[in-house]
Amino acid sequence: MKFIKDKRGVAEEFTSLPAIMVVMIGFAIFFAMIATVYNLHNERIEDKELFEVAHYVALKLTSADSPLAAGDNTPLYIDKNKLHIKVDELKKYCNPIGYDYYVIVYEYDEDGSKKPIKDTENIIPNRNKVSASRKVAIKDGIGVKYGEIVVIVWRSK
Repeated sequence: MKFIKDKRGVAEEFTSLPAIMVVMIGFAIFFAMIATVYNLHNERIEDKELFEVAHYVALKLTSADSPLAAGDNTPLYIDKNKLHIKVDELKKYCNPIGYDYYVIVYEYDEDGSKKPIKDTENIIPNRNKVSASRKVAIKDGIGVKYGEIVVIVWRSK
């Protein structure tokens, strides 16, 4: 029992450092995970906002009073001869503030494949983009073909 009464004991001052290191690494991993989840949540919210804008533009462009409308006061009925309208003219009718958009109109063939018949001249930047589409009837001379209007939206600078 001599070692119990010995006053020359060795101090072990650094025995808690490994435990503190493990705890700090755990906190760092936890905060990194929280930051990643927060960033993903913000991206999802922005995508939802962009989709809402794209859907709004698609609704406006397929309404009965749209510049693309066939003139029969019928929504979702566009005239193929009016598809030459430039994006600037479309933006006079529907211009969401802070956003830019690109419009593509597809026409379905008899075999079910689709081909673009209207491709606006906007250049799509390499940014976060979201699209919305609506099925439409396209007045083509005396006949009617089925098609789809696609609106691609992104935030403008």
